[in-house]
Amino acid sequence: MKKIAVTIGVLAVLAVGSVSAALIVRNNENKKSAEEAALQADYILFSFDSDNITEASIDCEDGYYTAELIDSVWTLSNSDEFTLNHTYIQGICTYMSTLTAEKDYGEATDESKETYGLDDPTIITLSDGKNDYTIYVGDLDPTETYYYVMTEDKEKIYAIDASSASSLKATRLMMKDTYLIPYTDSEVYHIQLLKDNEIVYDLDYDEENSVWTIPDEYSYFTIDQTAITSMINVMTRCEAQEFFDENLEDYSKYGFDEPTAELIVTGSDGSEVKLLFSYYGNNTKTYTYVLYESSGQVAAFYTGDIDFIEDTTADYLVQEVCNISIYDITGFDFTYDGKTDEFSVDMENSSASMNGTSISDLGSDASSDFTSFYNAISYMKFMTIDFTADTSDAELLMSVTLHLSEGGDTVFELYKADDDSCYMFIDGCYTGAIGDMTDLTGKNSVLDYYEELVDDMEG
Repeated sequence: MKKIAVTIGVLAVLAVGSVSAALIVRNNENKKSAEEAALQADYILFSFDSDNITEASIDCEDGYYTAELIDSVWTLSNSDEFTLNHTYIQGICTYMSTLTAEKDYGEATDESKETYGLDDPTIITLSDGKNDYTIYVGDLDPTETYYYVMTEDKEKIYAIDASSASSLKATRLMMKDTYLIPYTDSEVYHIQLLKDNEIVYDLDYDEENSVWTIPDEYSYFTIDQTAITSMINVMTRCEAQEFFDENLEDYSKYGFDEPTAELIVTGSDGSEVKLLFSYYGNNTKTYTYVLYESSGQVAAFYTGDIDFIEDTTADYLVQEVCNISIYDITGFDFTYDGKTDEFSVDMENSSASMNGTSISDLGSDASSDFTSFYNAISYMKFMTIDFTADTSDAELLMSVTLHLSEGGDTVFELYKADDDSCYMFIDGCYTGAIGDMTDLTGKNSVLDYYEELVDDMEG
């Protein structure tokens, strides 16, 4: 019995010891967790709503710059030397709003600040109008893994991930807007391209009708609205690959004394951007130099990105000159080589006739040849545009009088320019368009399909 009592006593002591040990371990774990939580809390450098930031200042090696958020766009407020890169400033606001350090290097002293490049740091301050959030950015660590930083309300030196924090080591170049023009697609209202002081194309946006317009001399052509909007889409997204001189005075340095082209773009607010382009140097297939005339800033762009400076007005026109659908006519008269054939068309009933004889009754081959014949006329494209051509003595080759469903006629004519080309006329007036003679006489041409149709009609 005494042995049992001793055993029980020993077990009780062991149990108390185990409980005490467990409590010690738990207390140590709790203390460790509390320390880790405190460390993590200390590593939270900022926590604010980036959408509330309305002012920013950057003090870096290149100078001191302030910016304001005006109409949802970040704008340089203490200088007009360059257009500010809105995305860059907004990115800083977003990044700093949840910035957390990776580790720390203890209390900041004059000696440690000098060691880590914080004695002469880049200083960024963001403000929401009530609170300021300031970060001091020093050097990269030797392995280029971290940037050393400090904040206004903490006395330690911290390390933040270098790959994410590179934007905080601000430079003038990083702050510059890299886009070719400072407008969105919907803000572009006028585009003019000049070469050798001659206008190559001149495009105006008609806000009331939501269409692009061109000079009256092109009135016989149809504007390709999609081609213009596609070009603007490229233009507004074109970004500089590198910046060079500012306040350029010697234009010959980059070939701007004899520029390849001059581009003038006007925004919906009435502001205007003037750019000079130069195929300067030995690498023009890859890069083209651009000069912003207002600031003298020189930048290099990929040549392929700015190929719209090689366009002409013709690139923004529908290539078909007649361009009248067979569904929009009741018939037409076709004159060639002194002979005129009369055609009637009723597409609602899928019927057509030639000189009073039904084409539809002759079968699918005849109907197909007729459709191809008409399409060859209405889809005839111009090769070039020349408003200065002398057409006074030109020989008439072909005349088509189209009877429109809505009433009235349109006359489309071809006159011989030379053995390879022809002048295109609408309603007795030279349009300025010059077509390819093979579209009239070659394979799958107007006359090719016409002769097949005649063969079908004759049996």
